[in-house]
Amino acid sequence: MLRDQVCLSSCSLSLNLSL
Repeated sequence: MLRDQVCLSSCSLSLNLSL
Protein backbone atom coordinates (compact mmCIF):
# COMPACT_ATOMS: atom_id res chain seq x y z
CA MET A 1 0.00 0.00 0.00
CA LEU A 2 2.82 2.41 0.86
CA ARG A 3 4.40 1.83 -2.54
CA ASP A 4 1.14 2.84 -4.20
CA GLN A 5 1.11 6.15 -2.34
CA VAL A 6 4.74 6.82 -3.26
CA CYS A 7 3.99 6.08 -6.91
CA LEU A 8 1.00 8.42 -6.78
CA SER A 9 3.12 11.20 -5.32
CA SER A 10 5.82 10.70 -7.94
CA CYS A 11 3.27 10.59 -10.75
CA SER A 12 1.64 13.77 -9.47
CA LEU A 13 4.99 15.58 -9.29
CA SER A 14 5.91 14.42 -12.78
CA LEU A 15 2.59 15.59 -14.15
CA ASN A 16 2.92 18.97 -12.47
CA LEU A 17 6.45 19.39 -13.84
CA SER A 18 5.27 18.39 -17.30
CA LEU A 19 2.52 21.02 -17.23
